Amino acid sequence: MSFLARLFDRMTGPTQKRQIEAGGGGRRWQGSPMMNAPQASILAARAAAKARAAALSMNNPTAARIVETWLAALAGRGFRSTRTQAYGGR
Repeated sequence: MSFLARLFDRMTGPTQKRQIEAGGGGRRWQGSPMMNAPQASILAARAAAKARAAALSMNNPTAARIVETWLAALAGRGFRSTRTQAYGGR
């Protein structure tokens, strides 16, 4: 296929395509290993990933700020008590 034909196909071809590469098919993914139990793999790697993340957040101010922002987003403003009057206007 010539350069001009490929260029024309790109310009007039479909605009929607799969964006997640691992979800694609074809000969590129033939023989690729797949996890049978991804949860088990995640649990097995948990300790090493936790240690690396902790070391990174202690040694890198950007990573520390990311952790702080993430925790603030999870917790929000926290518990806040409000005053309520149980009896009339006293």
